[in-house]
Amino acid sequence: MKLPQLLAVAIKFADLGHCFKPFHLHKQWAERITDEFWALGDRERQLGIAVSPLCDRDKDSNVPESQIGFFRHICVPFYSIVADLIDPTMLPWLRVQENLHSWELENSALKDKLRATQQQQEASSARTVLIDALRPLSTDDAIGAPAPAPAPAPAPGAASSSAGGASGASSAGGASGASSAGGASGASSSRTGKQPMPRSGYGHI
Repeated sequence: MKLPQLLAVAIKFADLGHCFKPFHLHKQWAERITDEFWALGDRERQLGIAVSPLCDRDKDSNVPESQIGFFRHICVPFYSIVADLIDPTMLPWLRVQENLHSWELENSALKDKLRATQQQQEASSARTVLIDALRPLSTDDAIGAPAPAPAPAPAPGAASSSAGGASGASSAGGASGASSAGGASGASSSRTGKQPMPRSGYGHI
């Protein structure tokens, strides 16, 4: 390998050096570069230009997943070649693999947390719908309910028949009253004990 190429590899090795630091230090650097990317994306949006990849804070919010892509496509290919040239057991190369595994674990834990949160929200929404369906009808609901339909009016023929029946009953009642009155008058005469007057004519000598 020529010297210029070797120097270029050394510069790149140092540029990506945070990826083989202990994970707690590497994670701090990853969070700082993520904030820098998001600030760049905000500025690009203000200027009305296309937002660069990994710079949209609304879409690129999963840092572990972003770091997994960074390791698999950049760090692992580069440091694997350097390890082959220098020493396959060199510490930077071993740390790169360890940090990639740590990001995979964090990504899995984050997805589990998001899934559990989504399930809780769905269960809460289902309980709310069930409670609303089972609650009794309130006064406000009753006021807003439509009024019952009025009863249908009777047919004209039915009204005439009812009137005729009432008239007949009244007439029958009157006749019955007259008959009762006559009977009462006869009974009154019988109770006085008076005999009827004889017809005029010659009596016996």
